[in-house]
Amino acid sequence: MTKDTAGKIYNVADEDTYCSIAEIAESVADKYGLAVQYDVQENKECLGTLHMDLDTAAIRVLDWRPTAKEGVLSIYEEMMGDFLEQ
Repeated sequence: MTKDTAGKIYNVADEDTYCSIAEIAESVADKYGLAVQYDVQENKECLGTLHMDLDTAAIRVLDWRPTAKEGVLSIYEEMMGDFLEQ
């Protein structure tokens, strides 16, 4: 980021791709040989699928481009590294 971008708010999203939380969890689990467990509560109302249309024009001006799958995996690896150091 440059000095003139300090204090601005940016949406970070891939406008061309939809990925559910379950799909993100499964991609991390697949890479590390883990299994995702779902706790489905039958008495809860289903709210449906939420799609958010986030405008990423401001961050794209800075030459940022989404890499959702790789990004999620790198965040997981960083979090696990921090956890294992404790």
